[in-house]
Amino acid sequence: EKRVPLICEAFAGLDEQLVVAGDGEQRPTVERFARENDNIDYRGHVDDIESLVGHSRAVVYAPRAEDFGLVGAEAQVAGRPLLGVNEGYTRTQVKTGHGETFKPTVDAIRATVRAFDPAAYDHAEIRADARRYERDEFQRRLRAIVLGDADDGDDADESSADDEGEGSPTDTTLA
Repeated sequence: EKRVPLICEAFAGLDEQLVVAGDGEQRPTVERFARENDNIDYRGHVDDIESLVGHSRAVVYAPRAEDFGLVGAEAQVAGRPLLGVNEGYTRTQVKTGHGETFKPTVDAIRATVRAFDPAAYDHAEIRADARRYERDEFQRRLRAIVLGDADDGDDADESSADDEGEGSPTDTTLA
């Protein structure tokens, strides 16, 4: 469960823009929030999710006890801060300097979004850290663990990603 209605309810009380992408059983509820709130835009299925995420200010993600959050990884690969629920793997994905965690409540999400300052985050640093999700890097780190190498891969080359082709972030937050 992604708790998208919870995120929508939190944004219904805020001035910040929320763009929701994706489809599923919660769609009717999310569509209702979008109809009733000018700051919530429901896009449904989006073919070019990378572009949408890459042009957002941050990604808000509140899954219930997810083992691995692809949405969180997509945010980080795009160099965007992850504002994520303090549960499951999402809690692990949100590193210091790469986002913020919150409890899964309307008030906690609102407080996190209100306190969020996009200028406090280094997009290139977030992208560099997200290299851990690349196939070659994952294989290298797994091989090191299996072979018992002392190097766990945390000091992997973290050269900055190139900003070429990246548009300016819009005043939207993506859920």
